[in-house]
Amino acid sequence: MAFVVYQGERKIADVVARAYGDLKVADRKRAEAALVRANPHLSELADVSKGSLIVVPPVPGLSPTDQTDLAAPAAEGVGAVADALAALQRRLTESVKAEDDRLDAVQTQLKSKAVLALLDRAPQARPYVDRVTTAAKTRTDEQETRLEVIKRLDAARSELADLATQLR
Repeated sequence: MAFVVYQGERKIADVVARAYGDLKVADRKRAEAALVRANPHLSELADVSKGSLIVVPPVPGLSPTDQTDLAAPAAEGVGAVADALAALQRRLTESVKAEDDRLDAVQTQLKSKAVLALLDRAPQARPYVDRVTTAAKTRTDEQETRLEVIKRLDAARSELADLATQLR
């Protein structure tokens, strides 16, 4: 059986064109009817989610295009997961960078003349400053661990890309 993945087409005719190629008007109408019979959810395209699997039914005299093999949806799904992983990796990297910037600002402030002057005038503040310093150091160490995990996502993305290639 042949399949295609819904890519957000606005008309059934567009799905048919991708599934069967360019057709004469009469053949396109037959293909549209067969496609909707096999996939009743297509009667309201606005309600169909991108990435939904569409069965491409056999229609006498028509042949599905190369895009309609069983592996294509799996390869597209794996590709979508790899893309989502790449987007997550970018967001995590940005988050770590922003947190590093905040930690640098805290550590700079802790070493500033103003904080050192405060500690000279109010030595009882030393335990609080020490706790903040320790917490900032701990957080910096945690950031290094986060970066290592984010770097490992590269390997996962590479493996997904290899899998998608094998599935095609």
